[in-house]
Amino acid sequence: MKYLTLDILLPIIVFILGIGFYYFFREPTIVAHYLGIKDYHTTSEYTIYFNSFPSLAHVFSFSLFTWLLLEKSYGNSSILFWGILNIIFEVIQMIDTDSLPWIPQVIDQYFIQGTYSHWDIIFIFLAAVCAKGVMNLTS
Repeated sequence: MKYLTLDILLPIIVFILGIGFYYFFREPTIVAHYLGIKDYHTTSEYTIYFNSFPSLAHVFSFSLFTWLLLEKSYGNSSILFWGILNIIFEVIQMIDTDSLPWIPQVIDQYFIQGTYSHWDIIFIFLAAVCAKGVMNLTS
C-alpha cells in the first residue's frame, strides 16, 4: 500500500470513470450500439452536459501517468503533449478526411465517426489545469 499514493490513485480512478462514462452514458452509448439498440438514449437530460468528461479524463490521467513515468519531471511538457494531441484529434473531426489520404484507415474511421465539440476543447484545457494542480500538490 506504500506505493498507492494520491498521485497514482487519482489518475487511475479518473481514467476508469472516464472509460465507464464513455461506454455507458456518452450519446450514443457504445454498449447500446454493441447490443444492437439503435435509438438508446440515457435516462437523464443532463447527460449531455457531461459528454466531454472522457476528454478531461484522458488528458488529466495521461498527463499524470507520463509525469509519473518520467519520475515527476517534465510536468508541463507532459500536459502540453497530451493537451495538444487531444486538441488536434478534436479539430480534425471538423474536416473532411478524404482529402488526407495519408491518414491510416483505422484513424480515419475515428474521425468519420467522431463529432467535433467545443466543449471537448474546453474540458481539455480544464484537464490541463487540474493536472498541473495535482502535480503541484503531490511533488
